[in-house]
Amino acid sequence: MAVDISTTSLEIDWTLLTLYYLGICFFLWRIVRIKSKFIKVFGYILMTLVFGLGYLSGTIGALGIGFVTAEFEPRVEKEIESGLIYKETGLGNAISDNRGVRIEIYRNYSYLPFIEKRILTNEYYGFELAKYDIIDTYDKGDKILHLTLDIPNDERDKVKWTQEIRIK
Repeated sequence: MAVDISTTSLEIDWTLLTLYYLGICFFLWRIVRIKSKFIKVFGYILMTLVFGLGYLSGTIGALGIGFVTAEFEPRVEKEIESGLIYKETGLGNAISDNRGVRIEIYRNYSYLPFIEKRILTNEYYGFELAKYDIIDTYDKGDKILHLTLDIPNDERDKVKWTQEIRIK
């Protein structure tokens, strides 16, 4: 997560994150078994924080966890060029006023096809982009992704929104 590398499967990413949490818990259980009183006290303090966070996360419930994971699961995912993947994720939820969309570009490598690296992230706020489909075209020569969105408006027929993203 710190270096923006993930797998192509969201389920595997969540499993790896859960195994990381389990590893921390196992490490803390081992720390409190050490005979040094200082390390034991430090371990119990860390256990309280880590297990408290896990308990708090578990008591939020399915609805809260759904809100949290909704901002990580892409609603649109497509390959724009061999090895380049476009992902579009809606931002904001039922109780949020900051709605928008996060656009991410990932690169796959032919020698590790199940690993992807995020090379670009843009977030757009101000109107609810998640309601509309963004029409995108990719210029392979200039490596520019063109995003276009026609938004219905009460005052006029449509508001046109365009954005160009240069991919390195």
